[in-house]
Amino acid sequence: MLFRKKYERGLQIMHEKNRQYLEENAPQDTPKPDPDEMAEADEKLQAFREEEKLELEKGDLPAMILSAMLVFGPIILVLCGLLTVFWFLLH
Repeated sequence: MLFRKKYERGLQIMHEKNRQYLEENAPQDTPKPDPDEMAEADEKLQAFREEEKLELEKGDLPAMILSAMLVFGPIILVLCGLLTVFWFLLH
């Protein structure tokens, strides 16, 4: 939950910085967007983000742990083997 709050806050900050950047660097001959249109676009964006949220299903956490072990396990075994070989060679 804490990660999700930080993630959402980061997205809000990024959205605001992007908006400020685009306003500062917009060509002078282009008209400014209508505030009503901007409010409508923000509402659509919030609705899209609400639909986007995914929850973990039953069994997802053990599957993620198992896949992480399958991915990183061989790497860790090789590193431990190399460490063992170097230990015997240096002592």
